[in-house]
Amino acid sequence: MRVAPPPFPSIGCDTITTLDKVRCDGLRSAGIGFVFRYLGALTAGERDIILTSGLGLGLVTYSDAPGWVPTAEKGAAYAVTDRQHLVAVGAPTGATVMVDLEGVASSASPDDVAAFVNARSKPLGDAGFVPGLYVGYGGGLTAEQLYALPYTRHYWRSLSRVPEPSCGWVLMQASPGDIVVAGTEIDVDYPQRDFEGRAPMLVWSP
Repeated sequence: MRVAPPPFPSIGCDTITTLDKVRCDGLRSAGIGFVFRYLGALTAGERDIILTSGLGLGLVTYSDAPGWVPTAEKGAAYAVTDRQHLVAVGAPTGATVMVDLEGVASSASPDDVAAFVNARSKPLGDAGFVPGLYVGYGGGLTAEQLYALPYTRHYWRSLSRVPEPSCGWVLMQASPGDIVVAGTEIDVDYPQRDFEGRAPMLVWSP
């Protein structure tokens, strides 16, 4: 496996659907070049199918159900699980790992949200990965607070209206979401370099 940014321009997607060879081949035929899959659902077997189909593989975490309460302790606990999932799928260091931030309880303070993100992201960076953040609806942070996160290096804009950190985005999720392509429900994503020249780092076959 190797780690590299996607070609520019290109089109990718994210999906909660487990991918087999038929689905991967269908996505490739439709022009999709890479796919983000969720840690905790992704297996080493699916990883191999995705990569041998010629698709790049992006890594993203699940979010809790809407209304969840962020704490530093929860972020640290999730970081342990993230690391276990990354080891289980043999994820190579240098890859971006996107933490899904959305649906935060309205009662949560920005300090609590930032503490959660930092406690989850720092161990990813310490382990050799590139911490990123999927900025979804109800993330609980302003544009300034997003950019101030000390360990987050890559930002992914959801299809919702969300605040934009001053560095911009490395991924843009397209509207409408939840479309069906080659029999698989996906959200479409466009990669780019942010204003600081950074790009999402994906996993590819050698």
